[in-house]
Amino acid sequence: MGNERIEDFFKHELLPVSRKVKEIRKAYFANDFDETAPSYFVNRMKISMNKDDFENGAVSGPNNFEKQLESLWMSQSQYELITLKASLADLAKSLIVTEELDEDVSPFIYVMF
Repeated sequence: MGNERIEDFFKHELLPVSRKVKEIRKAYFANDFDETAPSYFVNRMKISMNKDDFENGAVSGPNNFEKQLESLWMSQSQYELITLKASLADLAKSLIVTEELDEDVSPFIYVMF
């Protein structure tokens, strides 16, 4: 896969969605000091961690990537991003590299017999 494909995705798909999101809502993070805010302190409802906080939220495989992206963005109310799911899944699949197996051991591996 060439860089052209990634650049094309960035310019023609990601940037337009980014601009649309920027028009619709404020920034995701505070970009400047808010003089009207009485405090930046937040009382947290959840004050302890559980097992689920340590679970890996990785994608289960390339065939499920698109569906899992959609589920993630739906759960986060990031509906504008859903239009990117097919292109991102396609790019992700094109990045899969299968290693050639051979009998040689890498010089970076310590072998014990």
